[in-house]
Amino acid sequence: MKRFVHALTDRFRAISPRPSMCAGSPGPRLPLALLAFTVPFLLSGPIRTVTSLSLGLSLCLALVFCLPVAIALWPWLRRSAALLRTPGAWVSEGMALLLLGFAIGALYNRDFGGFMNLDGWDGGAHVYVRDKFASLEPSMYQGQVSCYALTWWIERIFQTNAFRSFTMAFYLAVIAVAAIPVAIALSLTQACVSAEKVPRIAAELVTMAGMVGVLLAVVLPLMHYNQAAGYYAHMFGLVPLMAMWAGDALIRSRALRIGFLLCTFVFLRFTYALNLADAALTLAALMLVDRFPGRWRIAQAALGLALLGAALWIASDLRPIFRLWGGMQAFNVDLLLKADGQLMVAMILYMVVSSWKLRPRLWLDSPLFRTLRFPLFFGLATSVLFSIFRQGKGIQYYYVTKYQVWACILLALAFVMVVSHLSLSLARRTSLRRPTVWLRAILVVGLLTLVPSLWLKTFAGYRMTLQERMPPHGPPYKYLRPLVDEESIVRIQSVLSRNNKIFGGYLTAFFPMFSFMNATLGHSPSPGDREFFFAPDTRPGRCVFWVTKEMDIYRLGPAQNLDAIRNNVAATGATCSEYSVPWKKTPQSLCFHCY
Repeated sequence: MKRFVHALTDRFRAISPRPSMCAGSPGPRLPLALLAFTVPFLLSGPIRTVTSLSLGLSLCLALVFCLPVAIALWPWLRRSAALLRTPGAWVSEGMALLLLGFAIGALYNRDFGGFMNLDGWDGGAHVYVRDKFASLEPSMYQGQVSCYALTWWIERIFQTNAFRSFTMAFYLAVIAVAAIPVAIALSLTQACVSAEKVPRIAAELVTMAGMVGVLLAVVLPLMHYNQAAGYYAHMFGLVPLMAMWAGDALIRSRALRIGFLLCTFVFLRFTYALNLADAALTLAALMLVDRFPGRWRIAQAALGLALLGAALWIASDLRPIFRLWGGMQAFNVDLLLKADGQLMVAMILYMVVSSWKLRPRLWLDSPLFRTLRFPLFFGLATSVLFSIFRQGKGIQYYYVTKYQVWACILLALAFVMVVSHLSLSLARRTSLRRPTVWLRAILVVGLLTLVPSLWLKTFAGYRMTLQERMPPHGPPYKYLRPLVDEESIVRIQSVLSRNNKIFGGYLTAFFPMFSFMNATLGHSPSPGDREFFFAPDTRPGRCVFWVTKEMDIYRLGPAQNLDAIRNNVAATGATCSEYSVPWKKTPQSLCFHCY
């Protein structure tokens, strides 16, 4: 058996990627290692959906799949990690970690445990659907379950609750959106000026400054609002999307790159499929511009046509959902489409001007084009499909508003790459004599003049509530609301343990908290109960908990129905206590009655 294992290990190491197969990047390695560590847990969700196995067995299969890949990649990872011994790599790592700290710190409001609500009703539904997926129905939520699997495993490993697990999953997505573009930008810098110190430092500083600007103008407002509105799977879908961009930009080996892109495409399908047709069109475009030798061009054409057909099929299957209504704070989609269009046109012109002397094949293989082509193709696909989907009778604003979010984030981050690339040229004295450098500078200045103002207008509403989330803000809060009361969870669990009872329900007039607290503590509506504020379980052996009406200051949903239920339960007797909470200046109450 030992001989077989050693032979298998040696076989995988023999086919491990050489340094030339993957572009090097000075960092950030610690966040990327954290993201890589979560892959088996994420894969266990799609495996359960496809096979109907338990999540435990699905994780075993995911590890079987990931282990050979890890063994094959190990020598390359060791060579890559050796770069950390240089002082410059530590500086890049530190700068990237500071950027991640800024992104997380801007969103993590301690008063709400880093995970709050605005007016969204979907949070508790996600917890309920996740639990049903994990225990009963593998195909819940149309198989978009990668995030659900991760949160389920976080709760089992860290012995925590749904609130904490969904919080961790959200900030993992924040890490991916901030760290992966930095790795791509630093790789572009290294490819262009690996031996020139001043241009490299200038490009890294510009990258970090540009990332801060784009985070504040686009990424953080969008991630903040979608989290606070309860659209958790939508935001987590950015993880496989960013992985696809990184794979296309950093993996030089054609076979490895195509295999990785197809795997992440499937991963995207099982995470959030709203923009899956856009991703399929993007991969088809990548097949078109990639250079395949000899007879492999037949396979290239076949794969490209298959992806194009998949995109058309997905788009036709997706179109009816744009007639569904949903609650969401809308923004001006036409302004955003205009900003995306200006970015895409300017990026194409920038690449043409940068490489106008090169032959087409050399231009298509240039580091700049490899860096920008995925967000560019994805943005073009989104713009085309968006213009189609928004037409017709009965189209609602909900999915029309959500549809552009990913493309906007990708193009904004790609814009940072363009500015960083320009700073490389401007930092070289010899480059200043070239007219093409000044043409590129004019393009970038034009973009800086036009596009940020469009972003600021488009996301003004999101940015207003984001400012209340960011430090040093504190109570009273005008817009933000708690999703859970963590102190009450501790007290509820203590009461249940002390009395040897089962949780029967939590009553509050703020529906998002009502839904999330009940789902977290294991109380769900009975079959056939269609009410928003569903009834508690008052059978013997249960305890029902509630907030008194006087201290229940937030009301959302048909609160009069909740008031009637609460009065009926309170009439049977109540034990009440008061305590302070960080998200309001007045005390909070918790009453209970055990049956």
